[in-house]
This record gives sequence, C-alpha cells and structure tokens, in this order.
Amino acid sequence: MEEAEALGDRVAALHAGELRCSGYRLSLITNGIPNEAAISAVVHSVVGDATVKEASLNSISYSLPAKHSDKFPKLFALIESQREQLGIDSIGVGKSTLEEPSRRAEV
Repeated sequence: MEEAEALGDRVAALHAGELRCSGYRLSLITNGIPNEAAISAVVHSVVGDATVKEASLNSISYSLPAKHSDKFPKLFALIESQREQLGIDSIGVGKSTLEEPSRRAEV
C-alpha cells in the first residue's frame, strides 16, 4: 500500500466493485458534539458530493472528491468564516490513504 501511495499521483481502492478510497479527507475538530446538520450544509454548499466518513464526540470528517479540488479554497474560507457558529476548533485536510478502507474492513 505504501509503495502505491508513494508512486501514484492518484490512488484508489475498489472492493466488490465499489470505490472505497479516493480523493481527500477533511477533518474538523469541534468544541463538543459536532452539529452535523449545520456543518454538512456548509460543506455540501460548496462540494455537493462530499460524504461524511466519521462522526464522533468531538470531530467529524468528510471525503472530498479530488475532482472538486479547485473548490477547496472557497470551502476552507467559508468554514473559517463560520467557525464560531459551527463550533469548530481546528480544520485539517489530507489525501485519503489506502490504509483507511482496510482498517474499516478489519473491524
């Protein structure tokens, strides 16, 4: 997996004909339980086909398709401008890894 990520410009994982990993991951740490509906409304207003990957006691993460990377600056600016209202403490973004779907499969 590590070799594929190091060598490839874009790497995707398929399982049973379904795309399991591709694009970017937006991670938001919140002050308390995330208001998933409000945060998702903001994210989807810019990247309509973003999907929630995980939600926990103080965080929420989204899968952002790589085809929308040109919209990311607008998304980050919008989140930053509404940070207090949404209760967001920190924002992180990174490439999805091939390890993510295999970790979910092990559970």
